[in-house]
Amino acid sequence: MSDGRIVSRQDLAEMLAVDLRTVDAWLRRGCPIVTRGGRGRAHEFDSARVVEWLLERARTRSSKVVSLDEARQRKTAAEAELAELELNHVRHSVAPIDMVAEILEAVASSVRRRLESVPGELADRVAASRSAATIRRLLEDEFSAVLATLSGGDPIFEVIRCKAN
Repeated sequence: MSDGRIVSRQDLAEMLAVDLRTVDAWLRRGCPIVTRGGRGRAHEFDSARVVEWLLERARTRSSKVVSLDEARQRKTAAEAELAELELNHVRHSVAPIDMVAEILEAVASSVRRRLESVPGELADRVAASRSAATIRRLLEDEFSAVLATLSGGDPIFEVIRCKAN
């Protein structure tokens, strides 16, 4: 049983000295409500249940606050992780994101050029061929060459390897 009063949204806002938008935000976060309003009817709240809900939220938030020692431990761990990343970068175990993006862009561009050239390179040979097996072999050979681009068989990868070192 509650010792609270049944109040409207407006009354609740006034009682707790908050804006109506704050009450609306509480509703979105799960504030207890006695009767949901709508079509000309106002929301109804049990003031005591709302206050209990607010206190519980405050307790939950305060339990998430970290101590100074824990904050220092987190900072030390983050600094150690950063130092390890920097060391791996020096050892070439990791690459800067802008370099990786540049490499991926070069590979994608190379693959695109190769795929765009396939119809022009094969048109006459396919037209001259009367055998489905020959056409299939021509297509397989051409697409194998394109796929070789992805596996490092393209000259662009030599440029990339030089850049990485």
